[in-house]
Amino acid sequence: MPRIRVLDEATANQIAAGEVVERPSSVVKELVENSLDAGSTRIIVEIKGGGMQLIRVIDNGSGMDESDSAIAFQRHATSKIKSLADIENICSLGFRGEALPSIASVSKIEMVTRSPESDSGTRLVMEGGRLLSQTPVGCPPGTSITVTDLFFNTPARLKYMKTKSTEAGQISDIMSRLALTRPDVSIKFVSEGRTSFHTPGTGNAVDALSAVYGAETARNLIRLEEREEDSMAVRGYVCPPSLSRSTRRNITVIINGRYVRNYLISTAIIEGYGTLIPHGRFPIALIYIEISPEILDVNVHPSKMVVRVSGESGLFNLVRRTVTATLRTERVIPGLDETKEITAYHHEYRPLNTAHFKLFERGPVTARETLTQGSLTAPDTPQSRPHTAGTDTLTNSVRDCGQSGPGAEYFFDSAYPIGFLPPTYILAGSARGLLIIDHHAAHERILYEKFLKTLAGESVDVQILLVPLALSVSPHEYRAAEEFTEYFSSLGISLEGLEPGSIIIREIPSGLSRQSAEEIIRGLLEYIIESGRKIQREDMVKKLAASAACREAVKSGTRSTIEEARALIEQLKKAEAPYTCPHGRPTIIAIGEQELKSRFKRT
Repeated sequence: MPRIRVLDEATANQIAAGEVVERPSSVVKELVENSLDAGSTRIIVEIKGGGMQLIRVIDNGSGMDESDSAIAFQRHATSKIKSLADIENICSLGFRGEALPSIASVSKIEMVTRSPESDSGTRLVMEGGRLLSQTPVGCPPGTSITVTDLFFNTPARLKYMKTKSTEAGQISDIMSRLALTRPDVSIKFVSEGRTSFHTPGTGNAVDALSAVYGAETARNLIRLEEREEDSMAVRGYVCPPSLSRSTRRNITVIINGRYVRNYLISTAIIEGYGTLIPHGRFPIALIYIEISPEILDVNVHPSKMVVRVSGESGLFNLVRRTVTATLRTERVIPGLDETKEITAYHHEYRPLNTAHFKLFERGPVTARETLTQGSLTAPDTPQSRPHTAGTDTLTNSVRDCGQSGPGAEYFFDSAYPIGFLPPTYILAGSARGLLIIDHHAAHERILYEKFLKTLAGESVDVQILLVPLALSVSPHEYRAAEEFTEYFSSLGISLEGLEPGSIIIREIPSGLSRQSAEEIIRGLLEYIIESGRKIQREDMVKKLAASAACREAVKSGTRSTIEEARALIEQLKKAEAPYTCPHGRPTIIAIGEQELKSRFKRT
């Protein structure tokens, strides 16, 4: 008796449904993508019971006539492609012809549809993949599909569904992505009778972002400077570091109008932030990528959520560079008033009365001493004169990258130190209000970039230790040191006397103290062990530079003079990324004029 048999159609449909319809959010995704492919300008999605009880999608698209409406529920029936050659140049969201039959095979479904050319529409009712009725009906152009009792005939699938709120959250997430994918389409999402969001369909991504994330978040996003390279273009929006989140879920990647999950591109966005956000924090980002369809494979998985790009490394580098270039702007400073219209100006400093700052040179004092000695009297107010650049208006709700407003050079030109706030803060005045500079974090950023430049070269200046540094290491640390001895050597760290249990260090990079060397080297070994990926020299350089800068930077509580504070501001001005330390913490916090007016009741 033969053991190989052809599966019946019902079984084959349910297997296909297992690939396409993983959960209620999969149903919503497939139906909304069909509506978008149909040219809809208005889509309404309603769910109940986390999508298990009801999913309804109503659109004003092209609809279907009576003959097409029945064929649409047959497997591999599609209007998106005609031949194998079309797969190489897919521009629609759907093309497999599996969505409707797969959904119908595991639910009860009703479809009402009408094309603009038809006088009447068609109503189809199906249950478990079987057509129960097909009748004419009066309806507006477009399509309405109602799915109820999802997985009613597959109890094994049903028991693996999460709670109603969890499933509703998954649907809300996918609806948010689809709304951001097509800001030109008005999309309304209703859950349990309440409207979650409603995009206006103006074609402006900022309006869609406002509907999904809220007006306040959208107002603070930064527009990417669009870049094109090798048949690839990148545009979109990213958040300032202060709006970072604890997961990657707020990163939305759209390739050729299709929302996809792509770990590589998400990683490129995160790496584009570099040291602007702390480890373990992730940005809000909306990235639109346009690439040639010939180098994009969207046929990797039936859900079409995963794509393959030929030459992913080039796309990775393009996205990373675009994000990095955009974030070189003062907008990453927490508290900066972006709505204020200002006139650019440059300060001319008068000689400072250093007696005003002697208090800070001798450490903390009591409040009584502060008041009686008049030590907090500000220095003579710096004079200002109009800058030749004229005025710079910052009134856009979502601004372009730093090139459209004052850059770091202007920002620091208008800053002047006025005092100190123990234990580690420098107070400075500026055109933007009061600046609070974290002395340690700012010095750390300056040293970090100095170490980066020193270590990035082919040869690194080293210092020979008079007394070699002996480290006791674990077996894991020993193997890491043995494997990466060449990398360590290229960074100016000589690992000698390698034997299980111990390492001898005879040379370290110039500028690094002996006291810091042991902890930094142990940190590098731990980084190698825990990274879980292939380590490049560039990774080692960044890790070493960040660790060295942290250890060598001025410590909290260190007393400084006003001249030292001014020198620090000047050095910070020249940094490539002056607004955060290497670990993503801010170097500067601004208290803008509007905030000060509000606090002093001058509004």
